[in-house]
Amino acid sequence: MKILLIADVHNKPNGDVKTLKNIKNCIQSARPDLVVFLGDTVHGPDVNDGRYEHYLRQVLDTTGDIPFATVFGNHDDECDMTKEA
Repeated sequence: MKILLIADVHNKPNGDVKTLKNIKNCIQSARPDLVVFLGDTVHGPDVNDGRYEHYLRQVLDTTGDIPFATVFGNHDDECDMTKEA
């Protein structure tokens, strides 16, 4: 089983489209069985517009049909959404 670990994406409003493209290319190149995002997927302090899920989904959607898991980091809940939500 091949697992690809990706950490500290820090996606945010007006984030770097190049970063999302690079993640997608890396996933396609590595062809993992599972992708794990290791925290700080979204940069919470910059996401206080009620769209946390949107910015998280932008990153998670890079996996396509490949299963993924995520671990929340310290920046993921520094916005209007808690880790529990």
